[in-house]
Amino acid sequence: MRPIPTQPCLGLIHAFEKGPGGSFAADAYLDPVGVWTIGWGHALPGPTDEVWTEAQADEQAITDLGTAAAGVCAALGEAVYAPLTDGQYAACIDFAFNAGVSNFSNSTLCLRIRSNQFAAVPGEFNKWVYGRVNGVEQKLLGLVARRAAEVRVWLT
Repeated sequence: MRPIPTQPCLGLIHAFEKGPGGSFAADAYLDPVGVWTIGWGHALPGPTDEVWTEAQADEQAITDLGTAAAGVCAALGEAVYAPLTDGQYAACIDFAFNAGVSNFSNSTLCLRIRSNQFAAVPGEFNKWVYGRVNGVEQKLLGLVARRAAEVRVWLT
């Protein structure tokens, strides 16, 4: 597996994985689509009484990014992920972290990257801006902003 470009990946997480207070979440909370979350977007199986420091949140985020990176590498294969720029690789990792490795692996985004159709990739990121809120699928402004940021990182 290729090393994680930590700076762009943590930068995206710090920009978009904010708790209700607008920073990292020291306490667990329900995100907009109903997932229990703590730290910098770390998904939990349910609520917890744990309280995290920002250092703990960063440490867990790096572990979670490692899981996402492993999934990206498995989905793309070494012949595809090895020549990606750090920005391209970081954008894929952040997407897999946020949308899920399975969603990345089964997406047309992944297919376009594997097929070397890089000009189509930004448009594929931008398709992933919907989430279910109270059972209703809707465009989420936070995902619109996040996908735009991933595209900017992809293009660097």
